[in-house]
Amino acid sequence: MRVVIELNARIHDKRERARVLGRVPGEAAKRHKVRTRRKMIDGPHTGNLYDRKGGAGFSRSHQASARGQRPSPDTFTLVNAVTDERTGEMSARVFIAEKINPRNGANASEYAEILQFHLGRPIMTGGDAIDGDRIQNKLAEKAIQELL
Repeated sequence: MRVVIELNARIHDKRERARVLGRVPGEAAKRHKVRTRRKMIDGPHTGNLYDRKGGAGFSRSHQASARGQRPSPDTFTLVNAVTDERTGEMSARVFIAEKINPRNGANASEYAEILQFHLGRPIMTGGDAIDGDRIQNKLAEKAIQELL
């Protein structure tokens, strides 16, 4: 007597496995980008309050961040510069793109480096990396379940 077992789960198909699992890094990077932007916008921002004049009948102010807090958005150039991109078949990254601030001509990536490493206003933290790993693991588990 001979027993034959056929394993037909999609996880055994190399192309299908690469297709489904290949979505994980890009999706994780997109989610990390959105979370980073949201954390910058939501604050807290407890630094100095700066008044700015506007046109006739208009004025506005800007609440800066304090040391240890994420940068407080003013023109949103830095927030919008948080970018994700695929770097390979199974990899992606989140970074600050080289966007120019319309108000002062500063490069967002250079400004981000100063904020992150010299002024104590982290854009991304070690905790964010742990959260990113957690998100990626959940996405990978979901992808594997889809293949089974």
